[in-house]
Amino acid sequence: MRSHLLLKLVVVLAVFVLLGVGTTYAIEIPAPGAAAFIQTSGPNTPLNVGDFYTQAGSGNTNHLVEIYVPCAWPNASPVTFALFDPESQDPDPVVAPFANDEVRGGVPDNTTFTLTTANGTVIGPTVFAPAGGSNGLWVELVTTTPGAAGCGTYTLTTTTGDNDDNAWLLRVVNDPDCTITPGTCTGIGAPQSALLGDANGTNDVDGADGTGDELLIGLSRITYQHAATSCQDMYFFVDGLTSPIALNNFDMDDFGGGNGNISITYFPPAGSVLGTPLVGVESGGSSWNGSPDNPGNIPNPPRAGDQYAVTAADAGWWRARPCITANNQYIFEGLQNQPAFFQPSIPLMTLGKVVDRATVPTTGGQVTYTITYANTNPLGAPTWGGPAMNVTITDALPPGATFVSCTGGCVGAGPVTWNIGTVPAPPNAGSNGAVTVTVNLPAQPAGTVFTNSVQMDYSDLAGNAFPPLSASANTTIGGTAVVPTVPPSVGGGIAIADPFLTKIANPPFALPGELVTWTITVTNPSSVPATNVVVTDNMPPEVEILSVDPASASFSGQNVSLTIPTLNPGASVTLTIRTRVRANASVPFIITNVASLNNGKSASATVSSVRRLPSTGETPYWRDPLLTLLAAGFGLALLRLRKRGLVRGA
Repeated sequence: MRSHLLLKLVVVLAVFVLLGVGTTYAIEIPAPGAAAFIQTSGPNTPLNVGDFYTQAGSGNTNHLVEIYVPCAWPNASPVTFALFDPESQDPDPVVAPFANDEVRGGVPDNTTFTLTTANGTVIGPTVFAPAGGSNGLWVELVTTTPGAAGCGTYTLTTTTGDNDDNAWLLRVVNDPDCTITPGTCTGIGAPQSALLGDANGTNDVDGADGTGDELLIGLSRITYQHAATSCQDMYFFVDGLTSPIALNNFDMDDFGGGNGNISITYFPPAGSVLGTPLVGVESGGSSWNGSPDNPGNIPNPPRAGDQYAVTAADAGWWRARPCITANNQYIFEGLQNQPAFFQPSIPLMTLGKVVDRATVPTTGGQVTYTITYANTNPLGAPTWGGPAMNVTITDALPPGATFVSCTGGCVGAGPVTWNIGTVPAPPNAGSNGAVTVTVNLPAQPAGTVFTNSVQMDYSDLAGNAFPPLSASANTTIGGTAVVPTVPPSVGGGIAIADPFLTKIANPPFALPGELVTWTITVTNPSSVPATNVVVTDNMPPEVEILSVDPASASFSGQNVSLTIPTLNPGASVTLTIRTRVRANASVPFIITNVASLNNGKSASATVSSVRRLPSTGETPYWRDPLLTLLAAGFGLALLRLRKRGLVRGA
């Protein structure tokens, strides 16, 4: 890969230092402030550049992005699809946002973008020629509405001619500046770019995140490059039905596995029997991980992947963290033919069931079952809480029982079904609820146990179906009455309050001597208080504890604890741990910190290091001098670089 001009690299790194790594948005790829960007190579680009998908002798296809426009998005509300710097042309932008094209042979190539809407309408192909005026500008691809183009999945494909690498960005928003194409944002020029680039759009038209009307962007065939040696988090869905799974990456250039700045780590969802983290294998040159290096650039090298046997317990959203050196084009694919996301939309549903009478006479009797459900995943990073979609609850009723009545709008008399629909993420209204069903149990001999089971089916905003949840409750004929007084646990029939916790590290990257704050939030989603909730956190040895909050929390050595005497229904308590990375911490590192509750639940967060930055030979310790240099000497630096006539290498 070529070396970028020093000035451009310094500016990229300055923004990277200021904004950090890991901040991601559903409405723009790559995320604003991320060190990663997208490049699409031409079919005649050598395989060792890193784009397997588009290389003529290998994938021989295009790059593919999937945009999800939910059917809850109002039919008349416009959606603007905008591209930044869609043409392959130098010079590249030297201020954010960045799009670092690589022109080979001195002749820039055409680029092509085609959008296919949810109702099958094809917009394009739109060809951007070199020197066509879009270099360094935002350009409207189209502004349309679901009423005209449909709701569901839109696909964007792109190709680059011959052997260039075209870097570009995609933004999909409801932009108040743009009217339906042809409109106020149509055309190529600085005025249109200013309207599209002012970042006043939204991917959430009702203003309440996590309610089911949010836009999502998934990346199915994409290559990345980083402006600095850094890591990024990607998310992909595992359905738990196919085993083993193979997780793929390409051309990470870790020849022989000896580069400490290159790694791939996987984090399965909570409850997975595989544990976390899982250390994957990074690929070598011109090859997929798990396959030998390909120094001869032999076309179409085979996939092997990191393979894991999975079950329904491992289903859900996995997080992957590829770490890569600067100026190194590579592929993180995850599961072949499935999209990965910078920011997913993840529901975490619970289901419970209780009965008002644990016993009835031998002559039978009437009982009422209460079924509770809740979406417990909070909004925002790193949990990325989202709505549960197409929620359906089905109660088969015990054998011999006869239906009497229900609440919550049920259908049928056995089985009984509730079509709940969308359950938003907390703290939105409707993130939890309850329904009831009343039945008559028949006369039976003493000791007969009636077990009533219920099942919940649901999916996420991207259409991924989660494994069903189930819960049950028992009634005994002629037994000793024990009436449950508290709600059931997640997916089970035991009546207990069941709090959960989440954990965030801020910032998500750090160096020795720098501060990291860990925020742990404990939430009680139940309808009754949880008592004597104990949070414990054994901090990793790489960090020094400076303070904890609230005052009722304590720490000794590396151990932090907090006892919550009573956690009321729907309430949350936050534990904040302020730390400093020890000066002797060995870089590079990935620090994983796990907090636990005394009910067995846990949550983790990670902090990664950046050991060195490219080209300049310097380390991130000089952030403040760098900003001073940018403020005082931008023009002088540009003049000197022009005089040097730097030569780009292949």
